[in-house]
Parts: sequence; structure tokens; C-alpha cells
Amino acid sequence: MSQINKFIIFAPTYDENIGGVILLHKLCHLLNIKGIKSFIFPFFSPSQEYLDNESINLNYLQNILKSHSDKIITNPLFNTPLLKDVDQLKDLDSWAVVYPEIVAKNPMKAKNVIRWFLHYPGFHTGKINYEKGELYFKGHEQMRDSECIFEGSLTSKIPLYFLHYPIDIYNLQNVASHRSGIAYCIYKGKGRKISKSFKKAILIDGKSHIEIANIFKKVSLFVSYDLYTAYSTFAVLCGCTSVVIPEDGLSEENWRADPRTRYGISYGFDKIEQAMRTSKLALPQILEEEKKEIKIIENFVNEVHRFFYHNKENKWSIV
Repeated sequence: MSQINKFIIFAPTYDENIGGVILLHKLCHLLNIKGIKSFIFPFFSPSQEYLDNESINLNYLQNILKSHSDKIITNPLFNTPLLKDVDQLKDLDSWAVVYPEIVAKNPMKAKNVIRWFLHYPGFHTGKINYEKGELYFKGHEQMRDSECIFEGSLTSKIPLYFLHYPIDIYNLQNVASHRSGIAYCIYKGKGRKISKSFKKAILIDGKSHIEIANIFKKVSLFVSYDLYTAYSTFAVLCGCTSVVIPEDGLSEENWRADPRTRYGISYGFDKIEQAMRTSKLALPQILEEEKKEIKIIENFVNEVHRFFYHNKENKWSIV
């Protein structure tokens, strides 16, 4: 059995406004930085006939590449090559695919399947359709184990958790001398009750990073209905008061267990003063976290090798 020597990241075209997509591309980038060949394969929805066939069809995958190659966008600052030759996939033992949690079954017909839970399984699609013998990674430490464990597969205890902070955009350069107004976001907080007082506030959903940064540098308050969006921290980096609307029954400690991830962010309106006292710690913490990314990738790769090459020796018990 040959070792895994490449990773295929099953990802949509790069979109600077979608955190999960950014992270998929960044994973590919970090793996390549580490010296492990990794490629983007364009996200596609396979036909049911293809899904029902257990064998890999290289011609089918090559046609997918041909139809998507001129459409997919990558970040020029990332090392994220698009897979161009599916012949590299002939040796099924030599590669692993990484799917986000929204992908059903196994479109690549890979032997080694990894799923990265960037959000709770089923949150976006309303359904879960995974297969046995897969390895799962949680996208952030606050995810409840009970919602990330599936029969026949293993959920790693090692979190695959990092973020991407465009600090060249979100910073204190050219901030307004007198701030006024409120901005807010919904994103993954869709369905939550929105305060009527925000009718005149600026909704940032769908705007570009440049547009949002300019807003954060002018308004006095940013309110997020999305519990875990990075925009809460982006606002802090721009000197804006940042508030996350709490979820009923979810304490601050269970929301973000590590206090360092809460620097500058108030969980509810009653902790703004406390959050403001820690706002200056946000940027140094981000720079410190970036230094740890390669170690996170090393742990991820080691876990992948342990699972797919030692699992048959019963080193792990799978539920």
C-alpha cells in the first residue's frame, strides 16, 4: 500500500466573502507550503447515475475539469493549483480528498475520504449523506461532538482550525476621526430575529472586503447575528465596537471557550466595556495564531496517515 502523497481539495471557485470557501483554498495553500502536493478540484454536482457507480471514472472527472477550468477563480496570493491531469488519480492509495460538510457521498470516488466540518453537518443542506470509513475534522473547537459523530467513521480529536485575516485591508489606516452609525450582518444567523432598530443600519452581507473595511472604519458599532463570523474580529481590527448577539442557552464560555478568540468582541451588549479593554490584544493574537498554522497542517497530515494506514490494525475503534 503506497503512502498518501497528495491531497485533492474539493472546492468552489474562490470567493472572498465566503469564509468556508476561503478556508478550503487556504488549506490547499498551506499543504503546498508544507511541501505536500495539493490541488483544487472544482466543486460539481454529479449525476445520480454516476454517484451510484462505485468505481472511479477518470474520463468523467476529466470532462468536469475541462468544463470548469476556465471558470474557477483562485486567490493569486495562495498556492492553489487546479488539478489538470486526472491520471494522477489512478493510484487510489496515493491521494486523499477533502470535502466540506455540505458534500453528499463521494463524488470523486476516492478511497481515502476526509470531511471538514466548517459548519454543523446538515446546517446548509438539511440532509446528511456520508459513507463509512471516512475521517472527519471539526472546523472549530466549539462544535458539539454529538453532532459531528457518525456511525462507521471517525471524528478526529485534533481540530483543523485556522482562519484567514486580510489585515492589509482591516486595520486602523484612514479611520474616521468621528464615528457614527451602525453596521450589522446576518450570514449564518439567518432565521434569527433581527432587531427593528437596525432598519437604518448598514447590512454588510454580500459586500466586498474593501467596502466592508471602509464601513468598519466609519461606524461606531458592528452587530453580528452570526455567532462565529470572522467579521466580528475584522471590525475590531478597524477600531469598531463589535457585538455578537447571544444565542439562547449558549453561555459565553460555550460560545468561545478560549478567551483569546474573544478579544475585542462583546457577547451581548452588556459586556462592551470588557471587550473594549481587550481590543488591542486582537492583532497580536492573530499574528501569533498565523505562526501556528504549519503545525496545525503537520498534525492534520499525521492524523490522516495514522487513520488510513493504521486503522485496519485496530489502532482506533470506529463507532
